[in-house]
Amino acid sequence: MIEQGEQITRNDIKQNNLIRVLNLMRSSETLSAQELSAQLELSLPTITKNLNELIKLGLISPCEIKKNTGGRNSRLYKMLSNVHVAVGINITRHHISAVVINIKGEIIARTRIRQVFRRVEEYYRIIGNIVETVIREADVTDEQVLGVALVIPALISRDGQSTYYNGVLNETPVMECREFSQYLPYPTRFCHDGKAASYAESWFSHEPEDFFYLMISDSIIGTPILSGRPYVGINQRSGEIGHIRLVKNGRRCYCGKKGCMEAYCSTKELSSITDGNLAAFFALLQKNDEQAAALWDEYLHNLVIAINDVRMLFDCNIVIGGYLGEYMDPYLDQLYAMAVDEDPFTDIIDYISVCKYKTEASATGGALMYLDEYVQSII
Repeated sequence: MIEQGEQITRNDIKQNNLIRVLNLMRSSETLSAQELSAQLELSLPTITKNLNELIKLGLISPCEIKKNTGGRNSRLYKMLSNVHVAVGINITRHHISAVVINIKGEIIARTRIRQVFRRVEEYYRIIGNIVETVIREADVTDEQVLGVALVIPALISRDGQSTYYNGVLNETPVMECREFSQYLPYPTRFCHDGKAASYAESWFSHEPEDFFYLMISDSIIGTPILSGRPYVGINQRSGEIGHIRLVKNGRRCYCGKKGCMEAYCSTKELSSITDGNLAAFFALLQKNDEQAAALWDEYLHNLVIAINDVRMLFDCNIVIGGYLGEYMDPYLDQLYAMAVDEDPFTDIIDYISVCKYKTEASATGGALMYLDEYVQSII
């Protein structure tokens, strides 16, 4: 994409048009040149030239003829969806989730198992076996696999080959990607789980926009999205809202400090009364269980304070994702009512929403990064 402030050349315009055609094809089943021209507001010769280029690159193919009433028939084109795929593996303390994503962003294979994280050879072999299983299920060859994204709740080096903070996994700071990749015959790298989930949310919105993605699960991670891309910061740790001070001298956080948002607003706080089962907590809440309702009110009070801090800093829309995002829709009005009391500038809370993408967002986002980098490299 053309960055603001850069001098726009004729080649930039050509590349931008090619990306626009490709992105529209990625989000559609089939389209004709005429339909692409109308939707993108580009001339038919420009569309035809870009379609020919994408055919040459092996990304799209002409398919059936569309019969038009009272006019010339149109040739339809389709994306060669599975020509390249990527694998996303979401690693948490207690689970491993895996998805295979094709170039259209579709999940073509997935699995999820309960497996406690351990930094041992047996665990790495399990990851290797899971990747082999989902690739076989997706019915693709090794040559079609661009890479494997190991999505973890840790701070990642810029090259994706090591970590430098692993508080959630309770590991020493440095963990090397090669520990896992020895059992993976594909390019492999670490991805930050919150950044990956925010990437998936932004990707499926189709339009570049600014928002703050607040991923609330067993841990809390924030990601500022600027023009549709995650802003990672100088040290790859922008948006670490989970470690802002919410309560002075409050509960101790896993980071060693006291009063962090993490200690009050992770979903573990809610599932603490249901033996770690978040679905069971919301089932109690729906039945108006007194203990669940009291805990929920306290939880929302802390959450809106943190959300207001984000709003004051960034003045942007805020999207709630993670485990909480799966359950939050029925309770948005309650959240809005409490958020009004915190916001000094408005009586209308229209800037908080729930994530659109709820299915394995972190694993999907990690895989999508590989696919998008590939597309950028050949265009």
